[in-house]
Order: sequence, then C-alpha cells, then structure tokens
Amino acid sequence: MFFYISGIGSTFFDTEKNNYGIFVGGKFLRLLLPFVLGIFAFLIPRLYFGQQYEDFTRNNDVIENDYWTFMLATLPSVHLKLSWLWYLPALFIDCMLTYPLLRWTMRRSRGIPFDPLVDTGIILHQIITLAIWALPCYFLVTKDNYGPDLLIPAIMMLGGILFLFYTLQLAIGTRNGYHYAIYIKLLGPVGSMCMNLFKLQTKEQNLYHIFLMINYDAIFFSQGLVDMCYWKQMLKKRGEMAETPIAPVSFVAGLLIYSITSPTVYSNMGHLFFYPLYSNYGLQCLYTTGTWLWVYTIIWVVAKCCNDKFNPTFYKFFCGASLYAYLSHYFFILIISVLVIRPYKITFIPALFIMLFGTFALIIVTYAPLVFLYELFVPEKPTKKMEIDG
Repeated sequence: MFFYISGIGSTFFDTEKNNYGIFVGGKFLRLLLPFVLGIFAFLIPRLYFGQQYEDFTRNNDVIENDYWTFMLATLPSVHLKLSWLWYLPALFIDCMLTYPLLRWTMRRSRGIPFDPLVDTGIILHQIITLAIWALPCYFLVTKDNYGPDLLIPAIMMLGGILFLFYTLQLAIGTRNGYHYAIYIKLLGPVGSMCMNLFKLQTKEQNLYHIFLMINYDAIFFSQGLVDMCYWKQMLKKRGEMAETPIAPVSFVAGLLIYSITSPTVYSNMGHLFFYPLYSNYGLQCLYTTGTWLWVYTIIWVVAKCCNDKFNPTFYKFFCGASLYAYLSHYFFILIISVLVIRPYKITFIPALFIMLFGTFALIIVTYAPLVFLYELFVPEKPTKKMEIDG
C-alpha cells in the first residue's frame, strides 16, 4: 500500500518542467535525510532502551549503560538493525528505478508526441538504471550465490514487467483507448506472481530478502503511478462496466478472491517482515493477489469518500505528521512499553489502549512544536484538492 500510494504521489512531480536532478535532490531531502536523522534521533535510542528485553538490540550480547559507548558500538552494524526505517531507503531506490517510467507515462498521458531523442533517452535511462541496480544485487548478495542465481533474474523479470507498462499504456492513447485503462491494472498482480518465482524463504539471507522486496515494491510503485496518470480514463470505463452484468459478477468474484487469498494457512510460512509470506509458490501467489485486491479496494473507497480536508487543522496535523509518525512511532512504542507497561505489569487490554492512544499523543505533542518552528521560517503554502471524479 505504501509503495502504491508513493507511486501515485510521484505523479505530482512535473517531469516536463523539472529535470532529473531536481527529482533526485527532492527525494534525497524527503527520504534519505529523514532516514539519516531518524537513525540518530529514534532508531539508536530505541535500540538502547530495548537492551533489557530484546537480544538483537545488544552489541555482542552485552547490555551497555553508557549511551555514547552504545551508539559508537552500534553504528558499524546499524544497517542490520534498521527495523521500521528500511522503508525510506527502499522507497528512494524505487523512485530511482521507476523515474524513467514516470517521465514516459507523464508524456504519454498528456498526449505529447513521441520524440525520438527524448523518448529513446528515457528508455536508455531505464536500462541503465536497472543495470546499476543489478550491481549491488550481484556483488553484495554472494551467500549461496543468491545474487546471480535469483536476484539478477528477478531484475530481468522486473525489466520485462516495466516493458509492459511502457508499451501497453500506448493503447490507452488511441481512439476509444480508455477501455484499456482498467485492464492495465492486471499488470501489478501478474507481475507479483512472476516475481514469486524467485522468492525463497531461506533463513540468514536478509540482504537477499530486502533486495528482492524492493523489486516487488517497484511493481507496486509503477502500478500506482500509471493508474494515477490514467485515473479519469479508468473511471470512465469503470462507470460503463457498472451499468452492465459485469458489475454483480465482479462483486461476487471479488468476494471469492478475497476468501481464497486471506492468509489463514499456518504452514510453509516465511519471515513475517519479508514480503510475501509463505515458501510455497501457490500460497505466495494467493497472498500477493490478495494484497492487490485490498490495495485496489482501499484506494477506490478512499478516493471516493476521503479526498477532502474535512477539517483543515486536523488535516494539517494528522496528515502532515505522517512522515514524522513513521519515523518516531516505534521509538514511542518502546518508551511506553519500557517505562509504563512492563514496570507496572499492565494487562493486555489496558496496555493496548495505553499503547495505541499514548503513541498517538506523543507523536502529536512532539510534532506540533516542530511545525511551529518550521512555519516561522517557511510559511505554509495553500493546497488544492485534485479533481479525480471525472
């Protein structure tokens, strides 16, 4: 869901008015800089306070009380303990991997004629980007030859999926081509099934799992940006389909797919944090298909019902705090656990409410002063609702 929405958000960048360097610089400021700050402001303190209860937070299995000593000992191996912060560098990589597709799609969706120089350069840029991504996959993932044997073929598969995104959207630009806008949504689910061919739930292969997951995420990101660029064409086709027998059939089919893709199997499971779950290919395909069903359903519902500020103040702090909440939430969860839940031995139900609302409260209470200080130097800019209903 995060990567699909990020793909949607990437379309707000005007690739025709701004160059690639501006795009990279913006992503550096919005993703990599918060990532580095988050390591020192939230991750290392979270690891420090967790030493009493979690083995992986300790260095050489020793509890270190001096914070400075602990930080210096943690930094060399901090990349193995990123926990929730992995999303930011992964999203940065996916932004780089899919920028050529973003520019291509923006040009095609706006009806800009094919330019041999510009558009050939975009395709070449995509090939070079994938080749650069293959280098760390090949040279860093050497254990059991997983890099050459699994990750490199996965990148080639990703290239094939991106090729389909490049070519199939050309049909949307033809006369009455809006019919194809909704069918291009099948590329994501099918692409995930293809990527499952290279997914093994092997233990002690964390780097392989992370790199392969970035390939999965690139598919979600690509689908999000393509869907956003052709949103109105898709809505038009969906509206026509709603007036035909396809509508009730699709509803029943959706319920059926939901029922068979719900992850209720407790055997052949892999690591919880390495998408997708399960080691069996068939179960993996059911799991990824269910993911896409939920992503599409949630996006359609919130686009219809939630595309409004409602209350400007609530919007400013609740939506505006999303990145800060992501960076800080795990730290606040641990602080509440270590300082309140565990010492007072609070039972599950009260602890659940204290943890949930306490984390929200700490996020908002610490975010509000940051907003105040930021707006002293950078005035708030007005925003306008995007028209996506027609």
